[in-house]
Order: sequence, then structure tokens, then C-alpha cells
Amino acid sequence: MFLFIELRVIHFVGYSDTGYDVVFMFDGSASNKHFSWMKGFAHNFASQMDIDSGVFRVGAMSFDQGQNLAFHLNENGFQSEVMTAITSKPVNRPGGPSNVAAAFDAIRENMFTSQNGDRPNARDFIILMTDKPKSQDTAAAQAAFRRLQNAGIGVFTVGMELGNTDELDSITTPQLDDFQSLINTERELGELPGILSYVMEAGVSSFISSFFLCMK
Repeated sequence: MFLFIELRVIHFVGYSDTGYDVVFMFDGSASNKHFSWMKGFAHNFASQMDIDSGVFRVGAMSFDQGQNLAFHLNENGFQSEVMTAITSKPVNRPGGPSNVAAAFDAIRENMFTSQNGDRPNARDFIILMTDKPKSQDTAAAQAAFRRLQNAGIGVFTVGMELGNTDELDSITTPQLDDFQSLINTERELGELPGILSYVMEAGVSSFISSFFLCMK
């Protein structure tokens, strides 16, 4: 009797224990149109990230009532792999509202860990994309966001064709001008990677000393 075990070796072109560990958070309950926007934006952003040299590590999760892990931070070591995974792995089940609180906690507890690729001196960053003005439980989402803040994890939010943004405002890292973008057309998404890059590289910080970030 023979036992075959497949081992996948993850190769990184470069390694650094500093930089940016970024998790894309796709609201899987979004409409088909908006979910397509999300994937296009994430794919475009990944194409501009310096992943191969180790400056960025990227993970992704889609969520609705539950969570659907797309890939961990240490699962794809090359830019091309990240871009392919963004295109193929996030799951879209239109409906809602979604459980943002549980997804926040799952990312903090299971994705931003050393076992799954989180680096000790990297800045941890979630990019939440949604077209829902409210989640399943606003108070729970706000509490989960505070746990992210306490863990030193920043949250950039992208709202798509939203009317009311009260909840989204309350789960976005201050300042809103830096960490939130409200999008009404797909074309506007093309500008976001540059804005995010500026925030990260500028080191904009509002809740922890020398912590956080914008980009261009």
C-alpha cells in the first residue's frame, strides 16, 4: 500500500519582516455588478503592489452570513499568483445583510497570524469592500472593529453606491478622508490604488503612534 502526500512549497522572491500585510475583504452578498467591481479593483491594486520583493503580502476573504477564505497571506508568493487568485477564488452569493462582525474577528484571529503569513513588523491592513449600508448587527461590527484597532490593524473601506454610510463610517480607521472611499461608478475605482498607496507609504497614523498609512 502506497501513501502519496502532496506538499505545496510556497516560494517568495524576496522576504522582509517589514512592509504591508493586506487582506482584501469582499462582501460576498453584494450584487453581481458590485462584486465584479470589487474583483476588478483588487486585481488592479495587486498589479501595482510590490509583492515579489516582499514589500506586500496579500490575503483575501469573501463573507456573507459566514466566511469564505480565499487565500492566506503566505499562500501566494508571487504577484501573478495573487492576481490569479483574486480573479478565481472570492465567492459571490448576492443577498444580505452580511455578518461583518464575524468576518472581522475571523480575519484577526485566523489570517493575521504568524502561522498564516503575518509578519512581526509589518503593518496590518484590511480593505473592506461592500455595497450594503448596514450589516447584520451594527453594534457587533463596531465592537469587532475596536478589537481590530486594539490589535493594530487598520481598516480602509470602499462603499459602492451607498446612500447611508453611518455604519461604514463607524468601522473605518480615522481619518475618513484617508481611509474611506465612496464609489458611484466603476471608473472611480481605477483611482483608488494610487490613493491607497499614498496612505500606506506616507505613514498616516491616527490611532497608534507611527502606525498607519496612505498611498500614491
